[in-house]
Amino acid sequence: MNAKILLLIILIWNLTASAEKAPQPDIRLANIIRGYSDKQSFGNPTGAFLDSKKSEIYIADAGNHQIGIFNLRGISLWTFKHWVTDGRTGQRVLGDPRAVVVTGDGDIIVSDNKADYVDVLDYRGSLVGRIDPKDYPEAGPFRSAVLALDKSGNLYIGGNLEKTEIIKLNPDYQLLMRFGQKGEEPQDFQEISGIWIDEDSNILVTDAVGSPILKRFSADGAYLGGFGEHTIEQNDFSFPCGVAMTSGGRIWIVDQLRQVVKCLTSSGEYITMIGGLGNKPGDMYYPSAVTSDGDSLLVVAEKNGNRFQQFLIR
Repeated sequence: MNAKILLLIILIWNLTASAEKAPQPDIRLANIIRGYSDKQSFGNPTGAFLDSKKSEIYIADAGNHQIGIFNLRGISLWTFKHWVTDGRTGQRVLGDPRAVVVTGDGDIIVSDNKADYVDVLDYRGSLVGRIDPKDYPEAGPFRSAVLALDKSGNLYIGGNLEKTEIIKLNPDYQLLMRFGQKGEEPQDFQEISGIWIDEDSNILVTDAVGSPILKRFSADGAYLGGFGEHTIEQNDFSFPCGVAMTSGGRIWIVDQLRQVVKCLTSSGEYITMIGGLGNKPGDMYYPSAVTSDGDSLLVVAEKNGNRFQQFLIR
């Protein structure tokens, strides 16, 4: 083959391959929030939820034993302590909130590192209900459970104690389905670390230890596939611990050990990342949770950085 023709073919192939790559998003750091006021900083925030309906950000702050509520400008609107019942003594003690979500009716749902159940609270933090695993046949404890909501108001509880599974409840907290088990197969879980429900009602789950690290399930719990391994490759992960999506089908996954949040396509192709170890704006210091409005706003909490950062994604 003529050398010029060969070079032309290579050039065309390279241009085509470049054109097929996912476009790079425009990422802008919009805000950094380090606490509630000059007198109280965060203390190990481990969960975050963005309520698009109210334009509010909720932070599960384990170190301060409380839930913090902020507007999109980062102004603290309200905080309340989370009290739990000690299963051994029956006494009320300050909890360590692990995750938080907020329903369309305004119920604040909180899992805790010290409680085997999940609380349903009002805006002031008063108890209005309790989701107890004893009410669901053969369910394991909900201690430190991962939480998520879909657009229909169904609640997803990812448990890792005794049983590693996801339980789906309707808005009245009645059991709709359960799926998953601890195991080595691709559809099995080792440690559920994040749940996100996409626009098609598919369930995206990050597995902190197992492979693939991102597992996708249909709305009825059927395994659809996954991507990502625990390797040093660019599109792989060390310790994935949260997932969210923005417009264009972009998937954002927290890698706590690499101090970054990676952006990938729905098929697992690497696009870009934000973070890098540090305390400067845009850096990450052990990111612990990520949430989004599903469109252009991304919020990342850092448990050792004791802050959350807001990013605009275009």
